[in-house]
Amino acid sequence: MHFLIFLTLSLIGASNAWDTQLTQDVYFTCPTHQAFYRIDSEHINSDPDDRYFAFYCRDYPTYFDHCQWTGFINWFTTDMLFSCGDNSVVAGIQGIYDHKEHDRGWRFFCCGSSEYRVINPYIEEIPSTINVGNSHQLDDSHWYHGAFSQYDDYHRDRWWVYEVASLLKL
Repeated sequence: MHFLIFLTLSLIGASNAWDTQLTQDVYFTCPTHQAFYRIDSEHINSDPDDRYFAFYCRDYPTYFDHCQWTGFINWFTTDMLFSCGDNSVVAGIQGIYDHKEHDRGWRFFCCGSSEYRVINPYIEEIPSTINVGNSHQLDDSHWYHGAFSQYDDYHRDRWWVYEVASLLKL
């Protein structure tokens, strides 16, 4: 009996860890003057076939003096290649879900400061995220600057890699 209560409470706690719901639109922005440093996700291989996301934010070294939403970078089942411009980092994300395609169109909220320049961007090599869970956390000296993603129709899932960069104080 104790095991059943523990299992039930564990599952309830696990479901609260995600910032998204299956087959729903995604909208998440960090608090003022914070940006993403960690992204967790878990693919669910059942009906509905979709992915949960959790986004984590940390303080940026100074106040943002410019922020802007991009347009939609991709549309359903198409590739996505994106970098924040204007010395900006990722501070928010929006995804519109399409039930027919089992995918989202994505756009990003990018913020930056004239006190810092984004330098040395590179694509972070990570294992395939198709059909599995993933946790991607950056060290204190790096920030998310962009993303590359491809849709896999067979698995009804998206493969993600991230562009990360350092900051240079001006």
